[in-house]
Amino acid sequence: MASSQTYEKIDLSTSISIDVNGDGSDENISFTKGECAQIMIQGDSEYLFGCGSKTYFEFPSQLEWVDYWGIFPKQKTEEGILNSNGDLEVRSIVMQNDGIFLMKEEDGLIIIGVLTFMEGKPYWIHQYC
Repeated sequence: MASSQTYEKIDLSTSISIDVNGDGSDENISFTKGECAQIMIQGDSEYLFGCGSKTYFEFPSQLEWVDYWGIFPKQKTEEGILNSNGDLEVRSIVMQNDGIFLMKEEDGLIIIGVLTFMEGKPYWIHQYC
């Protein structure tokens, strides 16, 4: 991850409870693995990610690649964005709320992203390692 900290990897079958959207109450977040992998956030509002859906800003529509997840505390971190030329630009971003990292490790490569909320809406932070 862009941060030098180490985060606990949590098995996908374990639900996570944190205040990911900043409303002051913990949401229950669950991951369903399979042909149609998805994340469900349940609290005062409900959100569904994955399973071919492209509803939220830059969030991946497929989640079958995810091996682990965990809590990514609110912090200043880095986000990788492809510019109009296809070049990778890295910028600092200050998270407004805690997030959930999604992770895959393969052949020494770590693929990661963070699901959080910015301005009250779901936000996907691309990270590269």
